[in-house]
Amino acid sequence: MNNNNTLINFKQIFSITILTVFTLISSVSFINAQHNWNDPGATILQDGTLPWNQSSLREVVGRPGIAFCDVNDNYLLKFQRGTDSKGTGWGSAVVVDNISFSGLHKIDMEIINGNPAVANSAHNVFDIRYTRALNSTGDFWGSTVQVVTGISTTNHVNQIDLEEVNGKPAIAYYHTDDQDLYYVQATDATGSTWGTPVLVASTGKVGNFLSMSVIDGRPAIAYYDETNQDLKYVRANDDDGSTWGTPVTPWSNGNVGRHASLTTVNGRPAIVFEEVDNSRLLYMRADDATGSTWPGFPVIITSHRGEEMDLLVVDGKPAVAYYTGFGGQDLRYLYSQDIDGTNWNAPVLLDDGSTAMGNILSMAIIDGNPAISYQDFTNRDLKYIRASNPDGLPVELTFFKGEMTEQGTELTWQTASEKNNEGFEIERSQDAKNWKTLDFIDGYGTTPETQNYNYTDYETLEGVIYYRLKQIDFDGKFEYSNIINVTRDGYENRMVYTFPNPVQNELNIIDGEGQVTIYNVLGQPLQSYNIENSVFQINTTNLPKGQYILHIQQQNGTIKTKQFIK
Repeated sequence: MNNNNTLINFKQIFSITILTVFTLISSVSFINAQHNWNDPGATILQDGTLPWNQSSLREVVGRPGIAFCDVNDNYLLKFQRGTDSKGTGWGSAVVVDNISFSGLHKIDMEIINGNPAVANSAHNVFDIRYTRALNSTGDFWGSTVQVVTGISTTNHVNQIDLEEVNGKPAIAYYHTDDQDLYYVQATDATGSTWGTPVLVASTGKVGNFLSMSVIDGRPAIAYYDETNQDLKYVRANDDDGSTWGTPVTPWSNGNVGRHASLTTVNGRPAIVFEEVDNSRLLYMRADDATGSTWPGFPVIITSHRGEEMDLLVVDGKPAVAYYTGFGGQDLRYLYSQDIDGTNWNAPVLLDDGSTAMGNILSMAIIDGNPAISYQDFTNRDLKYIRASNPDGLPVELTFFKGEMTEQGTELTWQTASEKNNEGFEIERSQDAKNWKTLDFIDGYGTTPETQNYNYTDYETLEGVIYYRLKQIDFDGKFEYSNIINVTRDGYENRMVYTFPNPVQNELNIIDGEGQVTIYNVLGQPLQSYNIENSVFQINTTNLPKGQYILHIQQQNGTIKTKQFIK
C-alpha cells in the first residue's frame, strides 16, 4: 500500500475483517418468547365441537372470570370463574342468558356496581340484551333485560360495547338495519331499566368495529367509517351521554379504522386499529385529554396484519393483544417502551399451535399480570393464557455476538429489558450438539433499562467454536438464545498484539508481519511500513493527540485492524 492521500472506507475494512477472521450468526430476539406466558400457559377451557367461541375476560373479585358462548350447549351465554387468582383451575359454568344462540354474536362483560354484568346480541331474537349477576362472584345471575327491541328480523346487531358510565351501565352499538351508531344508558345503577337509545353518528355507514371507553369523565367511541374507510372518534357532551359532539377523524389515509380499540393512555384517549391496505397495526394518542385534536401521523407498532385486537394499559404502559389474521394466524402481544406509546417493543408470539389461533380475544389484568381469553378456531377450543410478570415481556435479547481478540473469544450481549432474570450460563460446543457450561453471569432481575454483558473465553480451540446463552429465571425456568459460531482464520491461530494504549512515543507491534498503515479518524493514511520481524516499533512522536486505526495486511492476505489513542 502506497503512502498517498487515498481515503479508505472503514466500513469496508470492518466487513473484510469480519469475513476473514470469524463467521458470526446472530439475531435480535426475545430469549423467552413464550415461556413467560405460562402462569398458566395456554389452557383449554372448552373443547368445542363447533367454532365461534365468543368470550369476554375480566377480573372478578380477585380471580379471572369469563363470559363465553358455550358452543356445545346450543350457543348459550355462560359465565365461569377461576378457582384461584391466576386461573390455573376453573369452577363450573353457570348460565347467564338461557335463550338459544344468546352467546353466538358479540358479548361484552364489565363489573357494574360491584357485580359482573354482560351485554350481548342474541341470534334469531334480534335485540340487545343485558344480564347482571346477583352477587359479586357471579355464582347467581338475575333476569335478562331486553335493552333494545324492534330490530329487523333480517338483520341483527353485531357490534356492542358495555361500560359503566357515571355510575350506570351503558351500551354503544352498531345497528346493521340503518347502519348507524347508537348509545343507550340504564336509568338505574344495576341496569334493571333502560332509557331511549341516542343516535350518535349517522352520516354514511358508520359505527362498525366500535370501541367505547370513558374519556375524561364522559363516554367516547372509536369506530370505523365504512363509507369513507376512515377511523372516527366521538365524545359525549355530558357525563351520561344524552347528547354527543361532532365526530372527528384521527386518521384517513387509505382503508383504516377496522378493529379499533379505545382506552385512556397517560391521561389522553388512544386508539389502536388496523390499516388494511398495508396490513399493519397503527396506534394514535390524542393531543389533549378529550380527544378534540389528534397528531398528524400514527405510530406503526407492527408491520404485519392485525385483527381482533384489544388495547389495555399494562403496568403503566399501553399494550395490545391481537390476532395476526390471514398469513400468520397466531396470537401475539405488543408492549410499549414508554407510557405514551411512542416506541414499541417487538411483538411476542404467545400461541401458534394451529392454523388459526387467537381470533375473538379479550385481554384483562388478572392478579396483576396481563391475561387473554381467545379462540383456537382450527381446533374449536376456548383458551386462556396469563403472563408470569406484570408487563408480559420476556427477557429481550438485543444482540449476542462473538469475536476473536488477543485474549481469546470475546462474547458480548445486550438486553433491552429483563423480568425475573437470575442470569446467564455461557455454554460452548465444538459440534453444536454437545455443550459445556463455561461460567454463570448474574442478571439484573427485573429492569426496563438496557443492560450490557461480556465474557471472555480464554481457552484456545481450533476450527469452528459454537456458543449459546442459557437464560435462567429466579423460579428455575430457562430458555436458550440463538447459537453463534466463531471460526479461527487458520493463520497459526496467531493474534496481532499492540501496546501500549494510549501510546506516547512508540507503538509496539507483535506478530504483525506484513504491510501496516496508520489512518486517522477521517480515513486519511498517515504512515505506512513493511514489517518483516515479529517485533516492530513505530515512532509516534509526530502524531498529534487523537484516535487512530492501524490497518494490517498480513503476509497470507489476512486483514486485521487495531485501534489506539495518543
